[in-house]
Amino acid sequence: LFYDPGSGGAEVQALLRFDSLFGPIPDQIPLTATITSAVITLYATNLSTVPIGNISVYQMTSTWDETSTWNSMVGGVQTGSETEAVADDSHTIESIGFTSFDVLGSLQAWLGGDSNFGWVIVNDSTDGVEFVTSEYTTDTTRRPMLTVTFTPVPEPGSLQLVGLAAVAALCVRRLRRSR
Repeated sequence: LFYDPGSGGAEVQALLRFDSLFGPIPDQIPLTATITSAVITLYATNLSTVPIGNISVYQMTSTWDETSTWNSMVGGVQTGSETEAVADDSHTIESIGFTSFDVLGSLQAWLGGDSNFGWVIVNDSTDGVEFVTSEYTTDTTRRPMLTVTFTPVPEPGSLQLVGLAAVAALCVRRLRRSR
C-alpha cells in the first residue's frame, strides 16, 4: 500500500478489505455477537519525513475490486459520497513500524447489515508513506491485520434448551428426595 503524492503533488489513495468476516463457521464473527473493539494494524516501511501528516481510514460505501484504478473510480474515491462522511480514525505516522486504526464503527455497521466494502486510506500530507501488503513474503507478521474483540451471544433456541435441561434436572432431584 503505497501512496506518495510525489513531486507532482497528486493525491494517492489505498483500498483495503477483509472479506467473509461474519457467519457461522470458525474464524468468523457470529451474526449474534456484540463487537467491543476492532483495530486495523498496518506496518509502515517507508516514511520520507517524520511525522507523516494525517492518515485517515474511511469506511467505503461503494463497491470496488482489485482491478479498480484511480481512473475507473472517476478520479479516486470521493470521501463523503463513496465513503462515510467521517473517518473511522485518523492520526499521524510517527515512525517506521506498526500503527493501528480504530475501525469499530465499520465492523458494527457491517454486523448491522451494511455491505462490507472495506476502507479507503487517505493521506492529507504532501509526503507519502508505504505500508506492507498481504503479498509481503519477507515477514508475514507485518501484513495488514484486523483484530476484532467480540462477545458471542447464544442463539435464543440454545438458551431455552439449557433452561429446559435445568428444569428437568430439578424435577429429577425432587422425585428422588420424595421417595
